[in-house]
Amino acid sequence: MRHCATPFWALVMLAACGAANAGIKIEVNGRNVPTNPDPVMRGGRVFVPLRTISDQFQANLKWAPETKIVTVDARRGELKLQIGVAGAQLGNKKMKLEAAPFIHQGATMVPLRLIGEAYGAAVKWDSGSQTVMIHKESSGGSDRGSSDRGGSDR
Repeated sequence: MRHCATPFWALVMLAACGAANAGIKIEVNGRNVPTNPDPVMRGGRVFVPLRTISDQFQANLKWAPETKIVTVDARRGELKLQIGVAGAQLGNKKMKLEAAPFIHQGATMVPLRLIGEAYGAAVKWDSGSQTVMIHKESSGGSDRGSSDRGGSDR
């Protein structure tokens, strides 16, 4: 009986992980933004598809498949990041990321916090409604903080 329980709990854990990611929504200035793929939660961090967010800011993306480097013309300068590397460069500033970008269902997924840094946007995570809320300013930058930790609005 003990061996039969292990596969059962493995299925329960897989279902729980899927449920944790199910239903994460993105709003930009209060408007729901459809994504493909959906945002995901990994290691307590929310990751969002970079292209979807960049499109909301009318930013251009360039992908170098040989180096796995993504370059984005962001509001605060050119953003460069590499898949699997927990670091980025925004203009002349090197940044340490709390989690490395990764590819999920063909999309570059980035930590939510990076969006606030790169685009000068206020970014919040509402764990109750499982919603990423991004407020972009119409002009000028914003130095308001952002959080990608569930339940924390630092």
